[in-house]
Amino acid sequence: MDRFLRVWALVALAGMCAGAQDACEQGAEAARQRDFARAQTLLERCRGERPSLESLLLLAAVYQAGKQTEALYDLALEGMQRFPAEPRFYLAVAGEDGRAGRFAHAIEVLNQALLRWPVEPKLQSLLANAHFGEGRALLNAEKAEAALPHLRKAVKLEPADVEAQLNLGRALHNSHQRVEALEIFEALSKRTPAVL
Repeated sequence: MDRFLRVWALVALAGMCAGAQDACEQGAEAARQRDFARAQTLLERCRGERPSLESLLLLAAVYQAGKQTEALYDLALEGMQRFPAEPRFYLAVAGEDGRAGRFAHAIEVLNQALLRWPVEPKLQSLLANAHFGEGRALLNAEKAEAALPHLRKAVKLEPADVEAQLNLGRALHNSHQRVEALEIFEALSKRTPAVL
């Protein structure tokens, strides 16, 4: 009887391992067939049992297709921890942080990413946008001096961004650095055609 229970336990364990493998493989297949509801169920099970980079990326695509932004954000945060060499997780987290106005966290995530990929233009562009967003929010909250470093960084990363330069000029003016503010406004007026 004891031997029978051991054999049964081994068979059950093998079945559970095969089931986990099946969930990942079946989830991937369902995603490829665009059966997103089934893919989500299977890939979420796979995520809980033995997630791989491929299964997390497929689940992220399913969440994105279903416009499940919170689930995608949580998955991307997990992906950054599990697979830090995958840039798409950093982009997803920073992009959602920017849309939600969490600019400080976006800046933190993008700075981590730029340590790995220092010349990636998309990361630099997102970082400029995050600094601009944080700077503008601080400026609108009447914290001009706190806004200055963010707006300077935004202009440094995206020198052609007129809106960032205008806000930098505003922040300089509001923090009583009017000579530099005037220089920025004059340079912009020379570059920007007059509106009739």
